Amino acid sequence: MEPINRIIVKKYIILFVTCLFTTSFLSAQTTTSKVQLSLLGTRSWIRVDIDADMRGLLGSKIYCSATNKRPTVPSSLIEQGSRRYYIEQVLPETTYYIWLESASGETLASAKTYTTKNWVLDDAELAELQRNPSSGAVPP
Repeated sequence: MEPINRIIVKKYIILFVTCLFTTSFLSAQTTTSKVQLSLLGTRSWIRVDIDADMRGLLGSKIYCSATNKRPTVPSSLIEQGSRRYYIEQVLPETTYYIWLESASGETLASAKTYTTKNWVLDDAELAELQRNPSSGAVPP
């Protein structure tokens, strides 16, 4: 192999190794949240359901804002065993942004919801209403 070709091959090997390490490093920095938020926005409250292993969430905070900027004061603190929270005093027909932050300040999940003017049943409430039409689980 000619000396010039060896230099080119070495450069390609160095470039390949550099790209390999760089992509490995970058992909190691991205994390996927194991916390899922299910939101239901009504004319008077937002229901936040947390689908996650609750053991690591004690002391976490829920934030809510009508702007896409997290406020400094949380709306709720995660309590032992609670998976459902209600954020009250919201306006109808408004988009709200919700953040779940760990006790150490790491954002675990974020989502947005739209508060409706008219009552909307979620799938679980609709199924309960069909099984038991007089159920107190569904408001009139």
